[in-house]
Amino acid sequence: MPRQIHPRWLGVAFLKDLMGEGEEGIEYRLAGQSELGMATKPEYCPVRSEMLDRLKQRLESDLMALLAASREGRPRGSIDVEANLAELAKWVLPSTGMAALFHHDDRSHPWLDVCPPALANLPWEAFTERFRYCLNDDCPQRGVVKDVVDVQGQGPGYCHCGHAMHLVERKLGLERYLTHAVQSSSTLAPAEGRDFLILANPTEDLFDTDTAAGRYCRDHVLQLMQLLKSVGYRVDLLQGPGATADAVLEYLQRPNLVGVYYFGHGFLEEAGNEGCLVLNGRGRLFAREIEQLRPRCPFVFINACHGASVGRSWGRSQPLRSMAHAFASGGRHRVVIAPIWPVAATQAAHMALDFFKVATKGARLSMALRSARRRSYRRYLQDQPDIAWAAYRYFGIPDRTLPSPREATSTTSAPALNRMFDEQGQFGTELFSFPIDELMLRAAKRRNLQRRARVSPTDLLAGLVRRGELTRTALRRLKCEPDSLYAEIQDVRESPSPEEAGESPPPADSPAAWVVERKQDFRADTLSLLQRADEIAQQREGDGSISERDLL
Repeated sequence: MPRQIHPRWLGVAFLKDLMGEGEEGIEYRLAGQSELGMATKPEYCPVRSEMLDRLKQRLESDLMALLAASREGRPRGSIDVEANLAELAKWVLPSTGMAALFHHDDRSHPWLDVCPPALANLPWEAFTERFRYCLNDDCPQRGVVKDVVDVQGQGPGYCHCGHAMHLVERKLGLERYLTHAVQSSSTLAPAEGRDFLILANPTEDLFDTDTAAGRYCRDHVLQLMQLLKSVGYRVDLLQGPGATADAVLEYLQRPNLVGVYYFGHGFLEEAGNEGCLVLNGRGRLFAREIEQLRPRCPFVFINACHGASVGRSWGRSQPLRSMAHAFASGGRHRVVIAPIWPVAATQAAHMALDFFKVATKGARLSMALRSARRRSYRRYLQDQPDIAWAAYRYFGIPDRTLPSPREATSTTSAPALNRMFDEQGQFGTELFSFPIDELMLRAAKRRNLQRRARVSPTDLLAGLVRRGELTRTALRRLKCEPDSLYAEIQDVRESPSPEEAGESPPPADSPAAWVVERKQDFRADTLSLLQRADEIAQQREGDGSISERDLL
């Protein structure tokens, strides 16, 4: 498998008082940048909500024209979304794109946490970032990204060293592993098993065998079933009259259900600002019902119009209630894929088949989606009205693969196996009910400052003292100031343990130095501590999530 993908949390907010100057606009803020000194300052894009609404309406007009062309079997012709996408990106992206926040050739990728709902529907995946940088090894500005000024006839930009600067133009969804975060108040342990549910054509209007489009939509479901069965899943198909709301809700509660694929109709109920799926008999399954049910299924592909759309509200208090958000809540181990716009049925079928052909070979899910986007974009460039490359969104951690099909473990009172790491040795951050990422960031800081290769228990303690709300509250009750104690812990020197002998610490300027997410990143005594916390959590009644108290 290719080298690890490092997602870095990037908060995206719409501010009414941008930079304290009374202007409206978008703020991009990386996690940990103020304390660790490892990132640029927040990036600001001044733009008024009225302007964004106008630009999005222009884009939606093009999208509807493409959708009509697809349904009528016409080529794309003069319908081109690129101009409106470029205009929208000019207002909402920093001038050098995501390269303003992430080094253009490092291994970290944006993990967007968006507020308010109106920003969540911006098509970041379709935006093009453009920048230049110098490749001269002798230049002190080598690799530093610069803005691109589009002046016709300007020719290549030149660095002050005299060398022509390298120009980069790339679509974020086709080149970066851009993913989206979903905030959740609780964490649920992922289901284990072999069951994979396919919900197809519940309204009985997508498989018209008298048309080539209907036959393709039907056949893609049969091919998906064969692909999933070939890698060990037990596939159940609910379609037509069998795909009722009651039947779907019953399936979603099954403890062995690890995957769901829905191919049907979806829409956004504007009055309630909430997404829903249409089931047999025109029954509807709403996002709030999924939130209340809290299914533990770790992978969901919603192939329906507006599956990830959240409405137009500019209010911060409005919930993000798309179907994708509802399925993705409850833990970052979950991966949900869904479109933010309407998509033609045949395009949706193409997208799913392209995705699963790659994903069932063991590829990371983010890579499989990127591959499917690229295929869709090639069809678009070949004059087909295919807009799927810009529509589909990925929620979750980009390193995930399809859940391993296995028989579920017995639910006895004995402690389960250590859940802390998956088969690839990936740290299970989704098991924790508090912000473990922030704790690990501070633990990595202490380890890096002391030039050690692995995280020690004292590194974890430093993270708890600095970022643990329960830890800090307990210390204050003991008349101890947490920040003063944190400074003292930072000053305590630890020598590398015997197991670290010969191991080199990660380079301080690399993303890997600030990401603690592999089993080999921890010392043996730290692993024992984490495993004990996991055992305590599993023995306690509840959802099995690990609390800060368990770790303490």
